Amino acid sequence: MGVKGLTSFIEQQHSLLLEYQLHDARVIIDGYGCMFYLYSAHLDHGHHGGEYDAYEDKCRLFFTNLHKCNITPYVVFDGAYDLDDKKLSTLRSRCEDRIKFAGNIADGRSGYLLPVLCEHVLKKVMNDLSVPSVVCDFEADHEIAALANAWNCPVLGRDSDFFVMDITGGYLPLEMLDWNHVRKKSAKSKDGRPYCYLTAAKYTLTKFCKRFNVKKELIPLLATITGNDYVDPVCINQFLMKVYQRPKTGRNTAKKHGHLNSVLDWLSEQDTMEYCIEEILRVVKMDQRRKVRVALETSLSMYVPADDSKLAQYFTDDFLSSFHGYLGTNIPIPRWCLVAHRHGYMPSSVINIMCAQRVFALTQVENHAMPSANDTSRPLRQVLYGILLHESAKRSMGQQPGQGSSAERSMSQPGRRSSSEISRETKKCTVVEYDRSGRHVKCNEIAPSYDVPNFGAVIPILDVPRLDQLARRNLVLAVLGIDQQRSRGQSGLDAAGCGSVPTCFHLVIFVVIYWLGHADPKANVCHVRALLLCWMRCLVKQKHRHMCRDTLQWDDAEAQALMNNFHVNVEQKMKSYALDSEASHGYAQMQSCLKAAMHLNAALQHPFPEPDVALIYNGRLVHCLYATLKGIPGGDSQHQAWIEYHIFHRAPRALALYNALNRYIMSHIASEALYVAVPKKRKRRGGRGRRGRSQAGRRYGDGAAHVGNQFAGLEIEDEDNDDDL
Repeated sequence: MGVKGLTSFIEQQHSLLLEYQLHDARVIIDGYGCMFYLYSAHLDHGHHGGEYDAYEDKCRLFFTNLHKCNITPYVVFDGAYDLDDKKLSTLRSRCEDRIKFAGNIADGRSGYLLPVLCEHVLKKVMNDLSVPSVVCDFEADHEIAALANAWNCPVLGRDSDFFVMDITGGYLPLEMLDWNHVRKKSAKSKDGRPYCYLTAAKYTLTKFCKRFNVKKELIPLLATITGNDYVDPVCINQFLMKVYQRPKTGRNTAKKHGHLNSVLDWLSEQDTMEYCIEEILRVVKMDQRRKVRVALETSLSMYVPADDSKLAQYFTDDFLSSFHGYLGTNIPIPRWCLVAHRHGYMPSSVINIMCAQRVFALTQVENHAMPSANDTSRPLRQVLYGILLHESAKRSMGQQPGQGSSAERSMSQPGRRSSSEISRETKKCTVVEYDRSGRHVKCNEIAPSYDVPNFGAVIPILDVPRLDQLARRNLVLAVLGIDQQRSRGQSGLDAAGCGSVPTCFHLVIFVVIYWLGHADPKANVCHVRALLLCWMRCLVKQKHRHMCRDTLQWDDAEAQALMNNFHVNVEQKMKSYALDSEASHGYAQMQSCLKAAMHLNAALQHPFPEPDVALIYNGRLVHCLYATLKGIPGGDSQHQAWIEYHIFHRAPRALALYNALNRYIMSHIASEALYVAVPKKRKRRGGRGRRGRSQAGRRYGDGAAHVGNQFAGLEIEDEDNDDDL
C-alpha cells in the first residue's frame, strides 16, 4: 500500500530511528521491497533493460552477509491481486506511472524502472542459498507483521505501511541497513563464533506514539485518511480540509508533511476509534457515508496484525492452515498450482489469470512510437490463457470442472477437436490486459488460444500432472514454433535437448528463435550477435557454476583471455554509448517473450530447466556490443573478423560455442525474418542523387539485404562430431 510522505517525515524525526546492531536473530523480509531496493540502490535503474548478472551478485552478497552475522531471513512475497477490485484504480495508476518513467528514460531523461526479470533472479539466488521464503495469497504486509509478532523479531523492508503497524520486534528500513559491511566485536556469541553484526536503524510504533502523544490503536487512521489503496481521498477531502493546518514555515518539506502533522494533532485529541470514524463521516455526504465507512474499516483492518500467524506453521511444518483449492473464491485452482505458487515456483500472474482474468503488462524502455514490445509475446500468452482457463470456459457452458478433459487424447489425436470448435465453446472466456499504447494505458480483451499448430488442443491445467515431461516439452516447442524434424541433424543440436549446450540456455535458445521470427519491427543481425556475445561473457564470468561444469571445457587460460578481451574491447567503452531506440525495442521484445515462455514453462511444471537469467542478459553490455557492431563498416565478413580477433582471440573453444549457437539459431529463421542495413558508400561527385544514397539502409525491403545471403560467409560445414556443443 504505502503512505505518501510518511517515510521522509519519520526520517526527519531523528529520535524515532535508533542505531541498532542486527545479529544472531530471525528477521522477516518484505520480498518485493527487498527486490526493488537491491536493484534500485546499486545498479543502472533499468535504463538498458537490466544488469541481471550484477544484480545476482548483489542478492547473493546480501544473503551471504546476513548468514555471516547468524541472521536467519524469512522472505515473504505478495501474491495475487485482491479479488474485490478495490485496488484496481491504484494498479492502473502504477501502470501509467511505469509507462511515463519508461518514456522519460527512452527520451534521454532520468528515471527508474525495475527490469522485468528481477524477480526470477532473486528467487533463484534464494533457492541456491536455501533461504526460507513463501508467497502469500494476496498482499503480504499484514502476514509479515503477524509473523514478526509471533516470533518477536524485526521486519526488514521499504514500505511505509510498516511504520503504522505495531511490530513488537521493530521495523528496520532497508535503506538504513549497512548490509555491505559486516562488522565484528571483540565479544563472542554463545557458540564461540566471532560476534558479527550489521548496523541498522530501528523504529517502533511505541516511540512514535509517545513522540506525538497519540494512542497506539488510533495510528492506523493516520494511514487510512491521508490516502492509501483502499480509501479514495476525494471522499474525505472535506474532512482533511477541516483538520488541515497550514505550516508556519515556507519550506517545501514542511508543506509536504503538513497534512501528516495536522492529522497527528487531531488524533492526539481523540480517545476512541469509533468516535474518530463518526467525526470523519460527519463531513461526508449522506449518500456516501456507508460506502466510506466500509472503506475505512477495511483499510484499518489491514494495519492491525492478526493475533496468530498462518505463516509461522508454514515455515515450521511446511503447512498452511488456510490452504484450500479456491484461494478465497469459488474458482477451483489445482492443489499442485497452489503449492507451486506458495513455494515461488509458479508466478502470481498465473493465479491472477485464473481468478481475475486480468493482467497488468510491464512496460520496458522501448520505442514508444512503436507498438508495445509485449505484442510480440501475445501468442505465447494466449496459449497460456487457454491452458489456465480451459475449466472456467467449461463452467460458463454449464459443465463440471474436469468433465470431458483428456490431455492424453489430445496428444494421441491432435486434430480431433478443431480450434474453431473450442473457440465457439469458450468465447466468453477472455483475459483483460492493461498495456502500453503510445504513451498511455490501453485495456485489451484477449481471447485464449485452445489449439496449437503441430500439436492440437491445449492441455487443461488440471491434466498437466498426468502427462510425461516429453509431452509437456513438445507443447512448449510447438508454441514457440520449433520444427523438431527440421532441427535434427543441421547443427548437432537436438530440438528437445540442445546437445551439450548448458541446460540453462535450452529454453532461451528457442525463445530467441521465436522472437526473431515474430519481431515487429524486425530485428537485425546486430541484435543477435550482441546477445550471443553477452551470453559468452556471462558464461565465462560464472564458469564455476554447477550448470556449466560438465559442458564448458574451457581451461583457466582461455577463460582469462576471453575476460580480458571483453574488458579491453567492450567494457571500458560501456559508459560512452547512449541508448539506441532500435536496440532497446528489440531487446524489450526479447525479454517479454522470455518472460511469457517462462510462465508457460512453469504452468506446465517446468518441462525445460528454468533459465538462469543472470547468464542471459546484461543490458549495458548488450547495448555497447550492439553499438560497436553497428558501427563496423563493411558488412558481415568484417563483423565476424572483428568478433574473432577482438573477442575470441586465444579462446578457440568459446568461439566454437558462439559459432554453433549462431549457426543453430540462424538455421531456424526464415531469410526474410531479419534485415541488415547495407553499408553506406562514400559520396561521389557527380554520382547518384542524395535521396538514392540516404535511403539505402533504412528500409526493410528495398535497400536492405536479407540475412540469408549475409550469413553465407559465416556458415560452418557440419561435421560428424559436434562435441563443442
